[in-house]
Amino acid sequence: AASHRTRPRPLVIPKETMGGVAALGVALNLGGDKATHNVEKLLEALRDVRGGGGGGKAEADARAAIVALETFFSERLGKGELRVAGTKAAALDASAMKRAEWLGRQYKLFLKRLCALVAGGGGGGRHRHRGDDGGDDTFEPVSPRTTTLALAATMECARSEHPGTFAADPWVNALRAATTGDAFTPELLGAMSSRYFSYADARYHAYQCVVKLCEETRAKAAAKKRGRREEDREREDDVARCVYDVLANLPREFDDFASGGDIGAKPAAGGDEEDFEAMLGLMKGGDIGGDVEERRDEEKAWCLGLSVGEAAAAERAADAAKAAGARRKETDAAVAAATATATAA
Repeated sequence: AASHRTRPRPLVIPKETMGGVAALGVALNLGGDKATHNVEKLLEALRDVRGGGGGGKAEADARAAIVALETFFSERLGKGELRVAGTKAAALDASAMKRAEWLGRQYKLFLKRLCALVAGGGGGGRHRHRGDDGGDDTFEPVSPRTTTLALAATMECARSEHPGTFAADPWVNALRAATTGDAFTPELLGAMSSRYFSYADARYHAYQCVVKLCEETRAKAAAKKRGRREEDREREDDVARCVYDVLANLPREFDDFASGGDIGAKPAAGGDEEDFEAMLGLMKGGDIGGDVEERRDEEKAWCLGLSVGEAAAAERAADAAKAAGARRKETDAAVAAATATATAA
């Protein structure tokens, strides 16, 4: 289980879609800047995806697009290509700035469409979720396989935006989309519980999201107390059940922060953010020597794990070094052969 949490998934394209969208994804990640335009085409594969059992080509294409875009954006986030504020922005020329801004817009759209997929996972019927243009967009519920993959990609973005820290918005938005949607599946809840809730940073923001959802649901119920329709009550009950399922699967103590697991401890003077920074400081403190994977597992911070983008970049660097080594060997062999021939002559 530890290796699954600390090592990202390899870039694997589903067998059922080895052409078309999958080919675009491979070209995007291996073709350099000249293939960047494939981002828009892959994002289109995530638009208005309709399920109906999980076996259709649209879902297979969507999964291939998720895998490719996850790797692409994670790697560029790690390099800082989507963060153009302050001194970094001043160092970019006009062309590079335009490209960075364009990438930023595509990244935001990617996150939005991932949330739409998380909200529309599993089951029968139809799911309504806010579309890219701000209006209602209707989705057939997609399969749990697609939903959990979309959640996984969201979490990779959460630890790639600012390497070494946890970006809460992608995770919180996905959690909100899942619990307020019409198809919160056991598979999706299981993925949250087994893969992410054990990490203190993800767990902290999950608690914060649950609190806000409870407050919002209570406020809506109070505002509509007199004129509430039956379907409104059913909707609110569904959301409450989903939020309870999340809460029931969250670890009940912050043993890595509150002394003695006292969940009733008063927050620090600086409020919630200071609370979390103190907890993260404890996770990052101490001896950083020893095996990296063991240390990351012990510290229990999702943001400290190796991202998909980092893994892809490292793999390409290793392949390049291996190829360079092979070329050097060939060159050395050719030189040795030429020298031997000249000596014999």
